[in-house]
Parts: sequence; structure tokens; C-alpha cells
Amino acid sequence: MDVTQRLEHPRFAAALEIPQRWEVDLSGLDDGLVIVGDDRPWSMGFVPTVVFTQARLGEEHSTDPAAVLESQRLVETTIAEQLRDHRPLHLDVDTFGFHGEQQVHGVMRVASYTTAEAVPVMMHQWVARCVGVELSMTVTYPTVDVLTWSEGGWSLANTLEWTGVS
Repeated sequence: MDVTQRLEHPRFAAALEIPQRWEVDLSGLDDGLVIVGDDRPWSMGFVPTVVFTQARLGEEHSTDPAAVLESQRLVETTIAEQLRDHRPLHLDVDTFGFHGEQQVHGVMRVASYTTAEAVPVMMHQWVARCVGVELSMTVTYPTVDVLTWSEGGWSLANTLEWTGVS
């Protein structure tokens, strides 16, 4: 990433550097949704996206990575019902950005599926709980662009800064 912009908002629980040309849609922020995407289509006409969802957590939600993993295992069936040709490839504990100097531990999911437009895509998703928020980051891109996007998604997940919500 040569020229970047900082994605940051007082009601968004994280901050990170993204390419300057990417479009940022904060219109769903009241519902915990931020969508970031390239300004141009990639292979097969698909526009890769990075989608963030966030939800405030109560005391009953553990930040322990094992608890996050268990909650993600419970939604795997629902994901499979929603995505055509869904193929889970990986679901396990991983890190997702930093809070101060400490890495945040959560869960990483990797899957492939086919869009309604018959484009085979990859989904890399990180989910963690920190600063009173559950935050997920889902990177979706055409499968044929895996060499570029798998490393790019990993880099975003590992450089994300947990800031909390004002």
C-alpha cells in the first residue's frame, strides 16, 4: 500500500490504514456495519470487500478465544445455509490486531463459496472480543486472486488497532 488513508471513527471500535483509492461506507455504522472496498472490479467483475461488524457486549460474553471459537462453531451451520457451495476450510483460534501493545486473540475462519453471479470467492474472517465489543472483519475476494488477497487480508487483520467505541 503506497498511498493510504486511515479508517477511523469515534463509533467504530478499531482503526487501520487502507489504500487511498478504497471506498468507505459508514452508512450502516448505527447498526454496527462498516464496508470498505476497492474502487474497481477484480477478476470476473467481482469487487473485493472488507466488511466489519461490531456489537457491544455485556458482562456475560467471555473474551476468551475458546469461547469465541465455540460461538463461531455454532453459527457455521447458518453460514452454510446462506452461502451457495459453501466449503469451510479453516476455523480456529488466531490473533486479530492489537490493543495497545498486546495482540488480541480471537478466531479466524476461511471458507470458499459461489456468489449469486456464479463467481467463486474466498472469505477470510476474523472475530474477536475486546474493549467491550465483538468485532468481525470479513475479507471477500475472487478465488483466482488468492495470492494477492490472502496476504493482504492477513496484513489488515494483524495491523488493526482496537480503539474502543466513544
